[in-house]
Amino acid sequence: MRVIVDKTVESYREAETIALAFAAQQGFLWNKVAVVSR
Repeated sequence: MRVIVDKTVESYREAETIALAFAAQQGFLWNKVAVVSR
């Protein structure tokens, strides 16, 4: 696993939306995207 986007956002849903949009732009499959919250 590698970190592609390192951002702080207000909600898990916002993080998921950003991650999926970035994945789509980079050609990653959506099922290879993980959102991690701390």
